[in-house]
Amino acid sequence: MLHKILSQYLDVVESAVRRIENVHVERYDEEVLTSKRVNLRIRLRFAMGIFLS
Repeated sequence: MLHKILSQYLDVVESAVRRIENVHVERYDEEVLTSKRVNLRIRLRFAMGIFLS
């Protein structure tokens, strides 16, 4: 089971990404490695063609 603090953190990040306006989420992957470790991969494309990866 995922550690509570880590789970809450991932929820906050996902919620923040969903609230961004004029952005296309190209990638949002949460890979749980252990109960205290995850990999988070996010790639966003903004309206001006700018990427955040």
